[in-house]
Amino acid sequence: MNNAKLRIGMFNDIHSIGDNMVRLQGLFVLKKLYPQSELILFGVNITKKLFENIDFIDKIVLVDELGWEREHGGGALRFEDFKLDVLLLASSYKFSTLIKLAQKSKIKKIIAPLRLNTLFAKGITTCFYTQIHPHREVYRTLRLVRKINKKHFDANIKNIELKEARLKTLPQNKAYIDDFLTKINAKNYKYIVGINAFGNTLFKFEPKDFVKLAKDLAQNYNEILFILMSYENNSFKFEDFKEPNLKVFVNKGSLLDLVEFTSHLTLLISPDTGNIHIADNQLINIFQTIRRNLKYQWGGGSYGNTCKYFVLPKRLDKFKKHYESYKEAFFKRAKKVLDKKFYS
Repeated sequence: MNNAKLRIGMFNDIHSIGDNMVRLQGLFVLKKLYPQSELILFGVNITKKLFENIDFIDKIVLVDELGWEREHGGGALRFEDFKLDVLLLASSYKFSTLIKLAQKSKIKKIIAPLRLNTLFAKGITTCFYTQIHPHREVYRTLRLVRKINKKHFDANIKNIELKEARLKTLPQNKAYIDDFLTKINAKNYKYIVGINAFGNTLFKFEPKDFVKLAKDLAQNYNEILFILMSYENNSFKFEDFKEPNLKVFVNKGSLLDLVEFTSHLTLLISPDTGNIHIADNQLINIFQTIRRNLKYQWGGGSYGNTCKYFVLPKRLDKFKKHYESYKEAFFKRAKKVLDKKFYS
């Protein structure tokens, strides 16, 4: 297949920050390996909010606006309309609706992860990936890219700096966050630690316990500015804190404001959620709580930044039964992280 100029599509229809962020390094590598090619990302609304300013993605097609539904089919989505040479299925390849839609397009090379349904699907090239590889979701996407031309990938991947696959904020995002940091006198502190209590997982400590942790840390590490992170219309409301080095940041809805804010942190403390992957992208060190069985798949540190894990059990009933013990251990570990100046 000609490496000079291709029309390459990647399909990723998941409505979450993390599931979009873990594709970014693969997209970046595609453009580096095939710089003259047109790169089209088939995504959803959150994809556009995160990636619309990135110069190595040529076009974003919102498949949800075209009526795509996993269970029912493509709606007005027709891959043949884009005259693709290559289509990488980074998500929904488990669904026969997507496989049939891709097959109908007669694209020269359709690549999907190896599963029973893709292995025996006519016209689908499959790629194997190990389940125990660190940062498995990032790795899986890179394996899809490699399958286009293994020789070309292997000869050039070592020359590609993956840390350059960065989100791009706008001047208004920078101005908004600079104004917030000025109002809370952030310049008086050498280090800023963000503490996020929220995420789409049942395996996390309660917001009130994150508040307790934040207050305790602020009282014991007064040279550090601690910022509890929240979002507009959050049902959990933070109190006004007496600690001068403990503040609250409320994101008003712009994901790029959140990206810009995160870029100013020296450490993020958070459960396993999209904030972790934004911090990765901004090369911010992380202290992350995560279930044992998800560490390889969703653990932070995929950009070479350091991520320390506080590992939670696989079973929810065990976590709930021993919640207080896990919480106490988490608090102690957080202090050790700061004592070792991991944030610096």
